[in-house]
Amino acid sequence: MIQRKANINDINQLLEVTKSFLFESKWGWTYNEANSINSFLLAITHDDMDVIVVDDGGIKAVSLLSIESDFTNEIIGDIVEFYVMPEARGTGASRALLKASCDWFDEKSCVNVFVKATANIGNDAAFINLFKKYNFNVFSNVLVR
Repeated sequence: MIQRKANINDINQLLEVTKSFLFESKWGWTYNEANSINSFLLAITHDDMDVIVVDDGGIKAVSLLSIESDFTNEIIGDIVEFYVMPEARGTGASRALLKASCDWFDEKSCVNVFVKATANIGNDAAFINLFKKYNFNVFSNVLVR
């Protein structure tokens, strides 16, 4: 299993991961390929964003990362998306992806990193337990309208 930054050549596989996530999620959202392409291209090419993947003969897990310091002297990180394909769960892909993501934030000198456990795919407890192993703490509630 290789953890690496995504590149332009990964777009088609990244789109398949996005489709899988939306299909599995219970939010009822519809897939938009143009928006997905734009989001990945922005993250891949922007200095304050990145896409980390776990590649095991194809992309098995993806995290979309972002940093900001809009209102602070400190650099704040955000795991915008974190998704592991169903067939890669229980293989170590989640741990590999989270470690590589945390390493990216450490390189950027982030003082905090935020993530939402709101995929709504029925495994939020496993998600939270994984992140706790990497020193994340449950801090507040997420409200959705």
